[in-house]
Amino acid sequence: MAVTDLPQPVAKLEPWASQTTRLLIAVPFYKNEQLVRPILDSLLQCEDELTALQARIVLYNDSPDYPALAAELDAAVREANSALPISIRHNQVNLGWVKTASNAMQEALEANADILLMNSDTVVFPGAITEMARVSQLDPMIGFVNPRSNNATLASFPIGERFRDLGPEQAMAAHRELAQLLPRISYVPTAVGFALLVRRSILSEFGFFDEAYGKGYHEENDLVMRASRCGYRAVLANHAFVWHQGEQSFEAGARKIDVEHANGALLLRRYPEYEGLVRSWFDGPDYRAEFLISQLSPDANGKVRVAFDFSTFGLYHSGTQKAGIQLLATAARQWADRFDVGVLCPEDVFAFHKMGECGVERFDPHGPELFAAIFRVGQPFDWDTVRRMVLKGATVGVFMLDTISIDCSHLRDTRIVTLWDQVLRSSDFVVYNSDFTAQQFALRFPDAIPHLQRASLHSLDLDDYRLSPEELGAASAEIDAFEPGFILVFGNQYPHKAVGEIANRLASTFPLERVIALGVTADGMATAGSPSGVRHPGGPRDDKLDARDNLTGFRVGHLSDADIDALVRKSKFVVMPSHYEGFGIPIVHTLALEKPIVARRLPPLLEIAERMGWPANLHFFESTEELMQMVPQLPGWQEGPSGSVKNDAERAARDVQEIMSVALRQVSYDRIRARVRHIQHVFSIARFVPGTPAEFAAQRIAQQSEHLFRRLFKIPGVFRFTRLLYRIADTVRRR
Repeated sequence: MAVTDLPQPVAKLEPWASQTTRLLIAVPFYKNEQLVRPILDSLLQCEDELTALQARIVLYNDSPDYPALAAELDAAVREANSALPISIRHNQVNLGWVKTASNAMQEALEANADILLMNSDTVVFPGAITEMARVSQLDPMIGFVNPRSNNATLASFPIGERFRDLGPEQAMAAHRELAQLLPRISYVPTAVGFALLVRRSILSEFGFFDEAYGKGYHEENDLVMRASRCGYRAVLANHAFVWHQGEQSFEAGARKIDVEHANGALLLRRYPEYEGLVRSWFDGPDYRAEFLISQLSPDANGKVRVAFDFSTFGLYHSGTQKAGIQLLATAARQWADRFDVGVLCPEDVFAFHKMGECGVERFDPHGPELFAAIFRVGQPFDWDTVRRMVLKGATVGVFMLDTISIDCSHLRDTRIVTLWDQVLRSSDFVVYNSDFTAQQFALRFPDAIPHLQRASLHSLDLDDYRLSPEELGAASAEIDAFEPGFILVFGNQYPHKAVGEIANRLASTFPLERVIALGVTADGMATAGSPSGVRHPGGPRDDKLDARDNLTGFRVGHLSDADIDALVRKSKFVVMPSHYEGFGIPIVHTLALEKPIVARRLPPLLEIAERMGWPANLHFFESTEELMQMVPQLPGWQEGPSGSVKNDAERAARDVQEIMSVALRQVSYDRIRARVRHIQHVFSIARFVPGTPAEFAAQRIAQQSEHLFRRLFKIPGVFRFTRLLYRIADTVRRR
């Protein structure tokens, strides 16, 4: 066949065969006469569509020594007054589900009909059987069709314990709300017997249920696998729904467990591939996408659960963490009518940052909980973080704060570039903390345009940066010992913050002024996280402070909020010499404490100044030389309008809520599935093929270690204990 002769892509699913096939609907009953009316009434509600399908209903009585069931069946059929052909088959002895169902299959085969086997504890909704029949005609290799249900293992949708025990109408409503997001059919490794349509061709070629499975469990899997070895498939008709009560066909307790275990062993002896196929389905992108979409169904209070991802926050203070917790606290109040807000972080981090005071629930980042949306504050730096978001959130959003990690040469890692490219492409929404940051990402990733994006400054309400009266007196004795009136150089250890360079220059140029630097000490830069680096290894030292009596430095991160607050309050003015910022929290923090601040003229800082009405106590410099000229004549605090934007934290939280709400309305099954498939692919190829003896040895050690820890972490408490040891070791290392 020439390339030009290839068939065009199918625009929509159409039946491969146009003829209408007869349908036998078989419902075996065992005792439980109260189940007769609900299922029969639901079938009669579908009379018109069943007539169109040339369907007839056969009710099988498998309780010959139980008169109540026979009486109820006879009465129900007599009262049905239906144009549908309905008949009853009374077994002379109890045959069990397998033999009764096989007899029904034989009857369907002789009638040249497909068969729909239904458990007696089911309720059918209009349109379901028609959709199942139509789906069975979409592909000649479809042999088995299940509808979706509230309680049917891999056929359940929405997925989750909270849907399992819903009544028929409630369960149908939950399904109807989300089923439109699913494709029409899903190919699955096996089928579930609660409501199973089997094509006549399967009955003809592969027979019926095997009576080796006794009175039930795994008989349908055996038949599906028998046909599967010739390529015939089981599918889910995702837009059809049949309610299933469950646990009504067998005795509960040990007998059920024993039967299921014995039959399962028989199935695996015959079809050893079965277990792997089923496991792959539940681990795969299709099921994961369905599970995530299920999180979009509101709870009894009409809310869905969303989470802030603080999984990489640490036991220290930073601008990113301060902004994130400020947003969390506001969102917890402002979003309460629509969302249950939680936070993903370790327990010790939750306590350290007092997140409980925000009124939110903590979830372990490695826990089983899923969410309608996850919003991460701060760009991720590892694939594990991305994997957690992708596998836990139906909707994924990221607050991208700056591009400094790929701009500074000593920090740049092409793997981070690749990671961020994927994050921008696959996230449902991206928020930037300034127009400048949005521009920086657009320039660096021109082909990775986020699905939804917006810029949103952190709060510019100065009240949001003032400590409570209780926190004000909590500064350390070392900080309290400083006399007021020093110059405070605000930043951290990284070269682009220019703390060491400017502090040394100020101390030497103005020997009568005391200078305090945040981020650099006489011993060197305080390293926490990525390597700090030196700006000019061959020039003046900027990675440590000069030995001067008027110069003091502090490591940042482990200074408390009260310590930082006290240093700002005691300063004469604050210098922020950074060459690069995504936002600039020191600006609003310093103005909140009524201290002048002089900062390098940077685009995001100009955004802040403009939004605040150009506050008089915010000053800008272009170069280090200009800063040195400004210092002697810098005015003290000038009274007047503060520039504070009242209630701005609410605006910031509202910005995120609005874009997240749009993303939630635009959820796509295909998008989620593709995202999950990609992240699973990333982690599968991470198991590289070793090219050297060292790589081979490292891989073998890693594989054995992973196997060992998988087994260990199944022991209750071991995982939590291991995390505790890691936290202790990390804290000791940082000190």
